[in-house]
Amino acid sequence: MDRKLFRNLLLLSLTTAIYMMLGAVVFQSLENRPSEALVVHNLTQSLERDLMHKYNATKREIETILERVRALVYQEREAERSYWTFYSSLYFVGSVITTIGYGHISPRTAAGRVFCILFATVGIPLNILTLKTLGDGINTVISKLIVSFERKFLNKEPNSLKIKIVVFSSLLMAVELLIGGMMYNFTENWDYLASVYYCFIVFSTIGFGDLVPNQGRAPTEDFLIAMMLLRAAVLIFGLSTLSSVLTSVVSAAEEINTTLPSSVVRTTPTELRHIPYDQRYGHVMNIFWTCAETRLIAIL
Repeated sequence: MDRKLFRNLLLLSLTTAIYMMLGAVVFQSLENRPSEALVVHNLTQSLERDLMHKYNATKREIETILERVRALVYQEREAERSYWTFYSSLYFVGSVITTIGYGHISPRTAAGRVFCILFATVGIPLNILTLKTLGDGINTVISKLIVSFERKFLNKEPNSLKIKIVVFSSLLMAVELLIGGMMYNFTENWDYLASVYYCFIVFSTIGFGDLVPNQGRAPTEDFLIAMMLLRAAVLIFGLSTLSSVLTSVVSAAEEINTTLPSSVVRTTPTELRHIPYDQRYGHVMNIFWTCAETRLIAIL
């Protein structure tokens, strides 16, 4: 990886990390609104008088009922507030700028929703640029490894390099899926297939939200914290590798399109209609296998 690419990647990574942490602080502040104790107290007193008048109950009976109601409201408020810790807020902003959008936590306040729009407007392009830069770096490393290997061990100059990059970057993403699946299978109460499925959903930024590690809560043990950091690294590289795969596929398609052998007949739709229906499939497959064989020979 050249110095310019490394410098750009470092700058973008730091900018994205700082942007995410600032966003997490703002979301935590906006969504964790303190309860207005005086308003709650006045409403409780008014409700107590209404219940005593309507049901002719003693003050002690009404106070017992209201005490239970207050306990339930307090528990609900605390449960809702516990969602918006710094960790869960950081988790949320990560799902926003990567467009994964798990859906297990979302802004409830008007201010939080407005800030989410503004935050995503800047964060999503910033994240795309960061992942693309990291993906380009992965492709550069793969390219250099292929060139070095073929020159040293095969004693030849590499050809069809972009197609080989597609193959190796796809294999790299498959390995990351398997490694990520093992890590989530080890730390979460998921089977291995569900863990691999979760990694793929994250890599592809589909983000159904049916599986959320630890329900979005912060890990409490040192081992789980270390695993969280390792899993985050795998997910980041997975997102970047997918970006590198898509970039290399486009480059490979251009390479294939410009190097098709002249012996391959390019049949137009009009010409294809004049071929008997029962012979069209064989004609198309003949062109396909001729292209595939030619490219395979070129790669090897």
